Amino acid sequence: MKTLLSFLLLTGAVWAEPQLFPAAEPVQGRVLLVAEDGQKEAAALAGAGIECLLSHAKTAEELGQDWEWALDRYPWKSSSSQTGNSLTVTASKPRVSLIGLGERAHLAWTARLNGVICIDPSPRVDNYPRWGKKTVGSGQASKVDPSQGLAYERSLIASEPLVLVAPETSDELCNQFEGNVHKAAGSLAEANSAVQKEVRRWIAIQQPLPVIGLPDTKFLPSPNWGVRSLGDKIDTLVIHSTVINTLEGTERAFWDDKERRVSAHYVVDRDGTTVQMVDERRTAWHAGVSELEGRTGVNDFSVGIELVNLNDGKDPYPEAQYQAVQRILQDLRTRWNIPDEHIVSHAAIARPVGRKSDPLGFDFEKLKSMLGPTGRSRP
Repeated sequence: MKTLLSFLLLTGAVWAEPQLFPAAEPVQGRVLLVAEDGQKEAAALAGAGIECLLSHAKTAEELGQDWEWALDRYPWKSSSSQTGNSLTVTASKPRVSLIGLGERAHLAWTARLNGVICIDPSPRVDNYPRWGKKTVGSGQASKVDPSQGLAYERSLIASEPLVLVAPETSDELCNQFEGNVHKAAGSLAEANSAVQKEVRRWIAIQQPLPVIGLPDTKFLPSPNWGVRSLGDKIDTLVIHSTVINTLEGTERAFWDDKERRVSAHYVVDRDGTTVQMVDERRTAWHAGVSELEGRTGVNDFSVGIELVNLNDGKDPYPEAQYQAVQRILQDLRTRWNIPDEHIVSHAAIARPVGRKSDPLGFDFEKLKSMLGPTGRSRP
């Protein structure tokens, strides 16, 4: 990079490094955003925990310089393994993703980077020529295996680009593009818009990062979350019933659905299988309009658990589900202050009173008995 900058100075070329927008904690990923303006979009991404480097590159050469600068800031991770006298070094994915916005979307496309995001409300096919043989990245493109926790869209090819277009874009036009084409409403600058949620999903796939939550638990990151307005003052656990009859169906509702604004931190299947879908430091959207002891907006100070159950008062909660909730709660109490009186049902906090009934038939006294009088499990 130093050689490149020295060359630019000697030749009189003008180059300005991308503008940095630091991410709100916890960091959810890092991107290089190339846009004509992009200030609002970069700020919105930073507020959502995605550190943003804003580029105003107008040519492929300028974008190449900015990309090199980004990789210098966020270098590739690599791992090595020794077998006898042979050393194998494996490079992982870069720790930064490229996003092209609006008029700069086709410029990002021409970079031919695996996993590039192009946000173009009015795309023209001739701006997105087929790549043929890719010049960056290697390996055969493969469809994502939903069992590995990357459900997203079942037809997703993770190594190909993502093109986000306006909802009114015709299917005929979408089918002419290479890669993954998805319709999404709203603006990248709009918090929790469909477009921003799509970008969050993609970055979660490209840059999986450590999360705060239950150890040794599959993490399937829902894009439906917000920043806790109260910081880390978490003191409540809310238990729900999914009404959806399967774990996979619930995962899809919290992950794939582009319009609903619903999620929970954890989902527990009937056999105790547990999936985490939101980092505990983030607000999951599980409680809706709610109140507890005079405090409104329970999402801000709670962790939500969804139990796979029809919520008809007849579908039982197997012992394995109780044990899984017990394990989650024991672990939560190593990080947050959750007294027994703040282990509540969705029905108890939903407003107006009677708006929700879940989890019908769940035995809270049994759960608290399993935890013991001080919140610890009985021997």
